[in-house]
Amino acid sequence: MKKYKPINILLILIFALLEINCSYFKSKVIDNIKVKEIKSVKLSKIPIPFISSKTEFTFILGILNDNPFDIVLKKTDYDVYINNTKIGNGVSKKEQVLIKNRINGLSLGFSFDAGEILINGISLIEVLSSNEQLEFKLVGNLTTISESKEYIVPFKIVDLRKIIQ
Repeated sequence: MKKYKPINILLILIFALLEINCSYFKSKVIDNIKVKEIKSVKLSKIPIPFISSKTEFTFILGILNDNPFDIVLKKTDYDVYINNTKIGNGVSKKEQVLIKNRINGLSLGFSFDAGEILINGISLIEVLSSNEQLEFKLVGNLTTISESKEYIVPFKIVDLRKIIQ
């Protein structure tokens, strides 16, 4: 039977503790970043029936970084739904620092052709100009970097609101 020296056992314990600590740190980083709210939805380019169906939205999300340190947001990819109809997807590669222990604002621009989309059989252009409350849903991932490690944080946020023009 092979005998282990105390130094070998000590090294094995140190590596085991480091591994446990790293996985705990990763889960804490991810658990402490949350998309809390859609602060605003602004229609920045309005579709005009029979002339132009090009539409642009700006979403402002509130992202809570509840970690005791700042984190860099590298990328945000997301799908956009209006009244449970997927109208498209977007990617933002704009880097932003999520300041520790606070809700940070994130602006996402999104453009699409509203003339080609139907919601419950009604043109999205008509739905947008109806001035009724709409359900907006964003589903996606935040890609963050902390301590030179990349973390993917999934999110899903739903909000009922009228559009600001």
